[in-house]
Amino acid sequence: ARQVRHITRATLAVRSGASPSSLPVGETENYLWSMKEQAWVRKDKLTSTLSQLPNMFRNLTADEMAMVEFLLAKVGVSEAELTQAVGSFPQLLSYPIDRLEARVQYLFQTVGISEDKLGKVMKNFPRLFSLKLKNLEPKVKFLLERFSLSKADLGKAVVNHPQLLSLALKNLEAKRDFLLMDIGVSEAKLGQMVERFPHLFSYSEENIEAKRDFLRGAGVAEDQLWQVVERCPNLLGLSVDGNLAPTFRF
Repeated sequence: ARQVRHITRATLAVRSGASPSSLPVGETENYLWSMKEQAWVRKDKLTSTLSQLPNMFRNLTADEMAMVEFLLAKVGVSEAELTQAVGSFPQLLSYPIDRLEARVQYLFQTVGISEDKLGKVMKNFPRLFSLKLKNLEPKVKFLLERFSLSKADLGKAVVNHPQLLSLALKNLEAKRDFLLMDIGVSEAKLGQMVERFPHLFSYSEENIEAKRDFLRGAGVAEDQLWQVVERCPNLLGLSVDGNLAPTFRF
């Protein structure tokens, strides 16, 4: 428990605005090291960043400590993953354990995230665990049914891009229609696109249209465009000026 308390207090100190001088004697060196290890600030900017932090620090409450121990011992999140998750989203520790446990079980059992990948999801997008189940359920149902995804494939997609489940249902519906009608992707291939490149669904239609128009202008025939996109959906995630144009010129 002492090690857990140290790790999490240092994390909360960074995000709640602590000064190194407000930490207990002997913890300042570890506090600075933790910041550098997690790369929250550039090493050459560490001194200036710390000088801007106000003098404020609080100890963890009993409920926060219970949550930390629950995530480490019962959920299997690593110390490094928890440190990053709490560093970017301190509210994570304020939720009741039973509420968070319900979300964890839902992600395991319904979404298909494997237990060994949950820490990665929590580290990369801790806000996912604050979303209400009543908001998650219709989106998960839509992805499984309308994209013909298996639970395992949906789990892989969420591990790679957990923000997928934070998108509004109407956004997912519109993106599905856009890919079918404007890009020409076949309905049978939609699920593969979600699994292989879930980030696509966070891009605006205008962004995707710019890539489509570039590919057309580069000589990709209209009746072949959908085949190119199905085989390599991450093409639609590349920058036109920074990636696509230089590559096609080469």
